[in-house]
Amino acid sequence: MTKYTGGWEGKIENSKTFNLKVEIENLGLENTRFKISNNKSIIDYSFDSKNTSILKIPFAENYSFKGVLSENGKEINGFIKSGMLLYHLKLTQSDNNTFIGIWNLLMIDELKSFNFYLSVENGKENDYQAYPIFGDNRFTGTWCDNFQKKENNLISFTDFKTGLQFKGKLTIDNSIRYLLR
Repeated sequence: MTKYTGGWEGKIENSKTFNLKVEIENLGLENTRFKISNNKSIIDYSFDSKNTSILKIPFAENYSFKGVLSENGKEINGFIKSGMLLYHLKLTQSDNNTFIGIWNLLMIDELKSFNFYLSVENGKENDYQAYPIFGDNRFTGTWCDNFQKKENNLISFTDFKTGLQFKGKLTIDNSIRYLLR
């Protein structure tokens, strides 16, 4: 890991990458779905919605949604548990029996900086520490867990605090280092 020690810089694709659309389709029907997406599908989870007033949806390992259907049946108020955090979410019914809301993972509407930094420190043989840092200082930062470097310089890590999972590729071009998503 000695040759990877140092600062790496990358770019986040767009300023709203961490604003995720959350949907519950066909509530109360046999084919109920819990979906999370941004510019692509992230989660598409089928669940039993026989008891539609209280929803408990464990949609992935260490992730869940718990919510309550309003008395008039037009909203679902609840929380997504991701990592160590709980995010309040209100899903509003659309015309086609789908409830829709926005999950803002970083708790800011839009990133002011597309920059993402990774500091790899104390690299020797297979030992190292890695510290990811967002260019937008309004986000408190990540707690890197399970950092892994695989073949072809592919890296991955999980943010212990939010539960976000990151993947990228380290490349060296004219001695400039980049973290590519």
